[in-house]
Amino acid sequence: MSPRNIVSAAVKRGLDIIAVADHNSYENAYYTGVIAMKGGVNFLYGIEVQSIEEVHILAFFDSYEELRSFGSIIYDNLPDVSNNPDYFGDQVVVDEDDNIVKVEAKLLLNSTRLTLDEIVDLIKEYNGLAILSHVNAGYFSVISQLGFIPQNLSIDAVEVTCDISRSEINNVPGIGGRPIVTFSDAHYVGDIGRGYTVFFLKEVSVAEIKKALGNLEGRSYEVYGQKGRIL
Repeated sequence: MSPRNIVSAAVKRGLDIIAVADHNSYENAYYTGVIAMKGGVNFLYGIEVQSIEEVHILAFFDSYEELRSFGSIIYDNLPDVSNNPDYFGDQVVVDEDDNIVKVEAKLLLNSTRLTLDEIVDLIKEYNGLAILSHVNAGYFSVISQLGFIPQNLSIDAVEVTCDISRSEINNVPGIGGRPIVTFSDAHYVGDIGRGYTVFFLKEVSVAEIKKALGNLEGRSYEVYGQKGRIL
């Protein structure tokens, strides 16, 4: 899952917008963005944050500067616990030439000290796109942790796992009325492109994607998983 391999797999699978959303970490997004733009692939700068309630939420930004400002706050709100590479593996930052340029010492898989509401507010403060991660999953989702999707949560969409079918979506509690998307959620190169959302946009930007999710001003979207079209 080096930046070079991620972009190469995305090109082979015909994806023209990708993002990297590492767990509580943002630095690999920079190098992947460099390669993506050189290869003609549109790139959003992402991170997947774990709230104090152990809920995962995706944040996407137009620029690395916005992601870095947001991600630095996330990093500062992680417990000061060192990684054990023998148990959890090395946490590395890899550049566009597949060189390891940094080994992160702080354990990244912990929950932050921030609540879900605080994280959503921060995403909005930095002009980002806020999407609840894999809401139908049995772990680290808003439903598995809280039992419901808070109606007053100012999110832009909810992500369902890419193995869900159109009929199964109706069984996800509280999902009605929310824009629904799916993505690869790829932890291995072979998983890239296994689920995707098609956005009909004038340009690739967070603002345009928000319009598409709301079916505003002629923008729209379609959702495809492993079992075919979802929405």
